[in-house]
Amino acid sequence: MEEPLESHVLILPFPAQGHIKPMLCLAKLLATSGLRVTFLNTHHNHHRVLPRNPCSPPSPLLRFESISDGLPDDHPRSLERIKELVLSIEMAMKGHLREFLLRECVQLPVTCVIADGIMSISIDVAEELSVPAISFRTYSACCLWTYFCIPTFHSRGQASISW
Repeated sequence: MEEPLESHVLILPFPAQGHIKPMLCLAKLLATSGLRVTFLNTHHNHHRVLPRNPCSPPSPLLRFESISDGLPDDHPRSLERIKELVLSIEMAMKGHLREFLLRECVQLPVTCVIADGIMSISIDVAEELSVPAISFRTYSACCLWTYFCIPTFHSRGQASISW
């Protein structure tokens, strides 16, 4: 009879402000509860997050890794150029994620992927590799409520939104 795999969760945030911190909090909570967690960030954000995040001390069950988002190092990754980041994620980062998961299988297989709700590429790759995946939304309850109300406002003519 086969030994069950040790649980190993991969967490992948969308590489933008407001997405990384909630996913990092989730990663810390899971590691604190005894799960092995890999927090996978882009190279660009990896070097920005680690120096500012003095975990006291980081859990031995939580490790930080990074992959390329496909953009050159000197790309500003600003809101004005978010479309370039999104296209690069879809075109280049998907392949890097697949390579990372396949490489990870050799050491300690990932048993679950928790991806930012915007990162549909991670769900696609996880399904290709038969790894269970969860989509996790990082926005606030207030934002969620707004999304639920928009169709009502639109149907009442209280918001002029073109779909």
